[in-house]
Parts: sequence; C-alpha cells; structure tokens
Amino acid sequence: VLASASAALAAIAVASGGFQAVRTLRRPLPYADSSRLVSCYQIHFASMSLGVQARYVRPWQQQCRTLEGLEAYSPRRMNVSAEGAGGAAEPVEALRVTPGFFRLLGTEARLGRLFRPEDAAGESVAVLAWSYWQRRFGGNPGAVGRTVWIDGQPARVVGVLPESFWFRSPGIRVWTLLPNLDSADPSLRLVSTVGRLKGAYTPEEARHELQRVAFSSSRFRGGAFRVVTLEQSLRPNLQVAALVFVASGVLAAAIALVQLLRSMGKAGDT
Repeated sequence: VLASASAALAAIAVASGGFQAVRTLRRPLPYADSSRLVSCYQIHFASMSLGVQARYVRPWQQQCRTLEGLEAYSPRRMNVSAEGAGGAAEPVEALRVTPGFFRLLGTEARLGRLFRPEDAAGESVAVLAWSYWQRRFGGNPGAVGRTVWIDGQPARVVGVLPESFWFRSPGIRVWTLLPNLDSADPSLRLVSTVGRLKGAYTPEEARHELQRVAFSSSRFRGGAFRVVTLEQSLRPNLQVAALVFVASGVLAAAIALVQLLRSMGKAGDT
C-alpha cells in the first residue's frame, strides 16, 4: 500500500509540473523588451526540417543592419554528473548557445554570472537553471565554481539563472556553449537563431536582409527563410510541453490510484 501511495504522489508531482507550464503560458516572456525579439530560421523542404545553416550565422552577425544582434542555439540531451568523472550521470535536457545569447535577451544571473565572449576560447563552462540548481545542489551558493562532468568532460559552473527564466522549454536544465560554428562538427549543420530588431525595422525587412546576406555568402539556395516574433516561435513549444506534462501526469496518477485502491482492497481482505 505504501509503495502504491508513493507512486500516486509521484504521479501527482508530474502533473503539477504540467500545470506550472500552463501557468507559464499566461506570463509575459521573461526577456527585456521581448516584443523586439525574433526567431530566424529556414524551412528545408527536402528534409522537412527547420533550422539555419550554421555557416550563415557569422555573416549575419557581421553584416545585418536590421538587427541589433543575433545569437545561435541548439538543444541537446546531455549526461551530467556532479560527483566527478566516475560519478553517476543524470540525463538532462540542455541548450548549447553562443556566448552573447543571454546578453541579447537582456538576462542577468540569479547567482554568479552568465556567459562572456572570452568563454569561447577558455575552459568549458556551464550555467544552471534555477530549478536544477535547487534540486541537484539544494540551492547551495557554493555550486558556482564547482566542476560538473557533462558527457564525460569537465565544465565549471559559472552561474545560475533566475527562477522565472525559461527559453524554448521550461525543461531545460543546463546551458553550455556551442562549439565554433565554423567547425566541421556534423551536429552543427543546422542551428536555431534568435535576433533583436533594431529601431523600427520589421520582421519582414529583417527576413529580406538575412536572405540576401545568406545567398551572397553561399552558393546554396535551398530552404525558405522565415522571421517571426519570438512570442510566435516559443509559445507552441511551451504548449506542447504543458500538454505532455499534464497528459502523462494525469495518466500516471490514474494508474497509480487504481493500484492504490486494489492494494487497499487486498489489505482489507486479509
């Protein structure tokens, strides 16, 4: 009976995570002047995928005048251990980003600091989501400066994000830096990008410029370019995450409740 009760409580906790995601849907995006932020991507019809050719990012950063800035990111599932190279590793959702990512969003650290341009050429560093810092490190400020092992490689924790911060999904736990976008790393063939519109420029004006710069820097002409507000880009992701959390939590809670009632019935018979 005790095991069934514990399972029911765990299922309810999962469902509560979904309801928290639903509440997040109602809040403004947690970024400075978020209405000026845009998502820039390509639709690749041949492969039916979304993303930007990594080789476009540097020319966009250097040549585009419709944007104040543009940064890249790429989601990835990583194994993280806080007990050293031989410690038990936990699989977590992570986001790899370019060094100016948080600065572009206008985000400041809750504890420690966030990424800096010089981090790209230095030791491996990581930033933790507030919820992961609370659960994995008990909210201990001493977590900043510690070394964690990510996919078997050491990385120094430099900061913790604010509790209200999320990007792409509330389930992102760890943030690391993207490798050099000019490298031949096959995992960097496609990345996602976020930009901040300059002045009175519109998403459509930014789209025209991004396409022009991309075509002038590469012979490749495939894929339709799109620029939409970040609000339009992120809300569907959060809605899907909320629905998955709620549905899985409710289903698990229902199954656990049935098991609990059966266990109580058997206990009563004896």
